[in-house]
Amino acid sequence: MFKLSVIIPVYNVEHYIASTVESLFDQYNADVEYIFVNDCGTDNSWQVLQKVLEKYPECRSNVVLVCHEHNQGVESARITGLAKARGTYIWFVDSDDIIALGGIVAVLNALESQPDYLALNFCNLQPGDLMPEILSPAKTRKMDPDSLFAEIISHSGKRQGACVNIIKRSLTENKPMLKTGLKIAEDYVMHVRWTMNLSSAVELVPPVYGYIQRSQSATGAADFSFWCQCLEKAFALLEQEISLEENDERKSFLRDTLKNAKINARMTLFCRMMNDYPRENHAEMLKQYRFASEERNLFRMISSVKLPMIPVAICDKFHWYGLMMCYTRMARKLLRFLSRRFR
Repeated sequence: MFKLSVIIPVYNVEHYIASTVESLFDQYNADVEYIFVNDCGTDNSWQVLQKVLEKYPECRSNVVLVCHEHNQGVESARITGLAKARGTYIWFVDSDDIIALGGIVAVLNALESQPDYLALNFCNLQPGDLMPEILSPAKTRKMDPDSLFAEIISHSGKRQGACVNIIKRSLTENKPMLKTGLKIAEDYVMHVRWTMNLSSAVELVPPVYGYIQRSQSATGAADFSFWCQCLEKAFALLEQEISLEENDERKSFLRDTLKNAKINARMTLFCRMMNDYPRENHAEMLKQYRFASEERNLFRMISSVKLPMIPVAICDKFHWYGLMMCYTRMARKLLRFLSRRFR
């Protein structure tokens, strides 16, 4: 049996996948299996992958190649890969990102304590950027399982995404992946469900994962209304999951953290709207923004957001959307002035 199964869905990444595979196989380890799932893209990603594999014949016995008959989406590709996995732990890696040199050894060493979950840190990179090498021994720290759950569900970005969380495979068998049909936030639902009742968690401190920023990715290309729709469905699925919890005290904790997550999501969406879209679109976009418009406790909102967002939270509570936008535009102008003044 392998210690770690790395599952890599492959879809329309012919310009990136070679770098991803090389970053894995340049630090090949016999305790790791590599599962590639061909999700039937429209480019030459699969052919590029096979050419790269020819350069690493010593790795071939640890490689599993699986092909879908037609395109089914990244969620289905992960489910397919998970069904083939034999490792004690599961790591989902995107086929357009990179792993830091020394990262595989650091991950395997961190798993020696056999935690339920290993939380990773990441770097945002531009295409062509390199990750700093991780020198052994890499620093780790124990995490409170409920704190990890709160970080993952918070939608703050720090623990968001399938790629920065490694989970014990036995937990995925006890709670199989849902076929949510989501194009965005499907991995958010997946990891929130798996972290609801952890016994132990560890964080690997140095950044292992290199997340390549590219506008063609599913999240980079998605429009605002689509983000709102996906998050609304994701929260509904999690509410349904929490309702199945039998322990009343635990259920209360889970519901409270989900409410805080909704507030964080609203603040994140508002910032995205103000920063990434033209001013003339904002009034119409606010209609989509109000997807989570149930009554919100002001104290909860203030305690759930970062200090600069407190005025936005107060305005949001009382539906003073014009004042929200005015404050945010003024804050942006002030930040631009200060950055020029003290450059």
